[in-house]
Amino acid sequence: MSRFFENANEIFEAASAAPSGSSAALTILIRPSGQIHIVDGSDSAIDALQAEHGCRTAFRVSRDGRRVRVEGRDGASRCTFENAQKPISTLGLFLDCPAYILSTSTR
Repeated sequence: MSRFFENANEIFEAASAAPSGSSAALTILIRPSGQIHIVDGSDSAIDALQAEHGCRTAFRVSRDGRRVRVEGRDGASRCTFENAQKPISTLGLFLDCPAYILSTSTR
């Protein structure tokens, strides 16, 4: 696996592990010198940000509720990692608590 895909996977894992109140969107730009530039909450297209900052490699991280998405670009290479996390179900949370009360009748 190329370093580009490894980086995208590591960014995806970190974003997936972050608390749900984290930034809704950010773009990670890697300059040719290896410097990292992070743009928080930008609505600009990832291609436009790459051109504006002179970066070949870029990763866009976005969150929407429990969904995490990482889009990566490096020259002609592109990848997308997405995890639509399932909502937490309350179905099995109270199985040890009966929904009824047993009583003895003394009639």
